[in-house]
Amino acid sequence: MGFPVSQKLLAGHYTDLWKKRKPIAVFGYAVTAIATGSFAFATHAYQLVVARAVGWLGRGVRSPAKKACSPRIRRRGVWARVRP
Repeated sequence: MGFPVSQKLLAGHYTDLWKKRKPIAVFGYAVTAIATGSFAFATHAYQLVVARAVGWLGRGVRSPAKKACSPRIRRRGVWARVRP
């Protein structure tokens, strides 16, 4: 449990440091997609474990960048509303 937390802390630090959040988020999505797609080519169980771990790393990289981009996209005063 400690590794994913440290992954998100490091990714959050570099997201704030570089100020370019979208490329970091896109990189995280790409790593997750490639790792998930590599499941089809796995011939042994350890390959699935490695691919899944790489996918988790991609998710850990993209999460802080995605959350930091969200407030910038939404305009001030516009909130989502649930309609009955």
